[in-house]
Amino acid sequence: MKSLAKLKKIKGDASFREFYRNRENKSIIVISKKEKLKNLLIYDAINKILIKNKILAPNLISENYINNYIEINDFGDQTLFQILKNKKNNKYVIFKKIIKILNKIQLIKDKKVKNFKNKLYKVQEYNNKILFDETKLFCDWYAPKILSKSKSIQFKKKFRLEIKKLLSKLNYKNVTFVHRDFHVSNLMYHNKKIAVIDSQDALMGNRAYDLASLIDDVRLKTPNELKEKVFKFYIKTNKKIDLEKFKKDFEILSVLRNLKIIGIFMRLAVRDGKRLNPITLNTPKPLLEIKDVSMLERCINLIEKLGIQKILINTFYLKDQFSVFLKSKNFNIDIKIIEDGEHILDTGGGIQNMIKDSNEKDFIIFNPDTIWSNDYKDEILKMEKMYFSEKLENILLLANKKLSFDKKLKGDFNLKNNLINKEAEKEFIYIGCQIINKKLFIKEKIENYSILEIWNNLLDQKKLFGYESQKDFYHLTDLDIFKKLKDL
Repeated sequence: MKSLAKLKKIKGDASFREFYRNRENKSIIVISKKEKLKNLLIYDAINKILIKNKILAPNLISENYINNYIEINDFGDQTLFQILKNKKNNKYVIFKKIIKILNKIQLIKDKKVKNFKNKLYKVQEYNNKILFDETKLFCDWYAPKILSKSKSIQFKKKFRLEIKKLLSKLNYKNVTFVHRDFHVSNLMYHNKKIAVIDSQDALMGNRAYDLASLIDDVRLKTPNELKEKVFKFYIKTNKKIDLEKFKKDFEILSVLRNLKIIGIFMRLAVRDGKRLNPITLNTPKPLLEIKDVSMLERCINLIEKLGIQKILINTFYLKDQFSVFLKSKNFNIDIKIIEDGEHILDTGGGIQNMIKDSNEKDFIIFNPDTIWSNDYKDEILKMEKMYFSEKLENILLLANKKLSFDKKLKGDFNLKNNLINKEAEKEFIYIGCQIINKKLFIKEKIENYSILEIWNNLLDQKKLFGYESQKDFYHLTDLDIFKKLKDL
């Protein structure tokens, strides 16, 4: 393979893959260090099945599995999404062509294929457990961000019961080849033909799933009239379908899929840092540099000025880079890295895991997403004084949203007499610094959960406290803000 510097990096997706274009070979290099079994080996195996059934899909040119990449043929840049966004094109005609491709996919009977390691791969069943676990992403990632702890617990119980009820009402058996991400951004227009990409998640499932994925795609706004026409065309081309049963399955699976999507995109934003792709593909967010100084270094410099003697750093994504960074800097403070482990623990679980073995009772927690400076020193010391003098168990540093550099940020809370609430217009943003007592982390088992669970519980008790910062607030939210901050 050519040096990556000589290849053109192209836009990625929601997975842990990177894509590079090799113009000389008319090929795409797919790199995947995480989940490479699915993203490389299984991806090629599914493509083999599609190609065998005369469906245009990426063909393997070469593989170097040991070094985490495969090379596949390049279908160019034009997706069906782009074509459908053009108002001059007849959308219904295009969707009819897509339905014909879907019909071909659903006729596939092959379940077994040899992968490029010459081992047999069997396409698994898209059973109710997988559907349930996917849908549960909504209550695991999205619900805790908007509900208090008590309401979140109640919601999760009801949510899971309702999902199980919906799954029990599905009519069609899991015997149809299902792409699982069949939408217009995963369909390429190449040499006047439609090519199917991103098929690594394919399973044998309910035949209504891919149609629901296509018609009720959240990425492309289409009028209900067009959705109905496309649905009817599918039924017309599949006359043996029991319309009443199929429509019920279609509606159930559409709801489940869109709940999953909400959960996935919240997880991407919170856990995986995808809002800063592609720059965070190779560098964790705290090590990104503004004016040649990383976010983490700015944070550590402030902590030193505060007179703090020891720092614990919670890591998960690209964790090895943190120890390399610390060795290169030689900070004059005791710093220890605490890893989440095999699975990410989110903000609540991560903090609990980080402090669990410490004899200290009170901790000051920093989020390095904020551009910290010594200008915050006096305010944080005053917040600390208030915390101990009034014998509090928590206090958050807040700023009025008018002080935020990123004007897209909405308020998190209200603040009155240092007591936080959410009762009216939310004018204040949490800017990434809090002092908290260890005893508020009451979970017996360290697991994935958000610090919002603790905050929301304190809000219910009217015991969540805040201190107002008067400083302009700079927060690294997305790629656009990153570019603007670099130009300041």
